[in-house]
Amino acid sequence: MSADDNVIQFKAPSDAIPTIDTEVKGRKSRQQMYCKHHSLVIDEEHRTVECNDCGCVVEAFDVLLARANNAESVIRGMSELLNKRDELRKSVDGLLREEKNTKARLRSARTDLMFIENKKLQHEGKVG
Repeated sequence: MSADDNVIQFKAPSDAIPTIDTEVKGRKSRQQMYCKHHSLVIDEEHRTVECNDCGCVVEAFDVLLARANNAESVIRGMSELLNKRDELRKSVDGLLREEKNTKARLRSARTDLMFIENKKLQHEGKVG
């Protein structure tokens, strides 16, 4: 057994740039990459969905999923607003009840005041 048998050969990578057999065609433009695709055109004949703003072909499932998520958010917001409306209605009803009671107390106080003034005038002999 020689000394060379115990040595593992190390091969340094070459300076050549590696290549791949895959090529990307039709890359999206910067506008297409950042477009939110809010305005869509649905082609029934070719069964495609295209963005009306950037012209990009959009995956139909992605559009459907985005619309479903947005709908859930809108429904959740509407539910919160309806609950808030109900709370505000209860609050307004309470304020109306309080206003009615306050007006009744004022009427009662006016009546009591008029009664006391009449008694005072009767006592002084100014009213018969």
